[in-house]
Amino acid sequence: MKTARKYNRSEIMKRAWYMQSCWKDMSFSYCLKRAWDEAKKEQDRLERKVQREAEQATRYRANMEAASKITDEAILISTMESYYRSGVYSGD
Repeated sequence: MKTARKYNRSEIMKRAWYMQSCWKDMSFSYCLKRAWDEAKKEQDRLERKVQREAEQATRYRANMEAASKITDEAILISTMESYYRSGVYSGD
């Protein structure tokens, strides 16, 4: 279920008034429509960015866990090899 988005309507109105002041031949309704479109695109961009960062964090955690397991196993193997390589029991 999609949640309702929250927009800063004040900023949208300011942007529409700015557009109209820059382009006198455009109607205010057209400027307002373009300001809303910009706000929606910006909201979409931010949502995709948050989702992408969450996915990256998940992959990073998974990679770190896998690397930790590999490192632990490598340390255990190298330690056992050093014990058996010398041929001498080192005790407990």
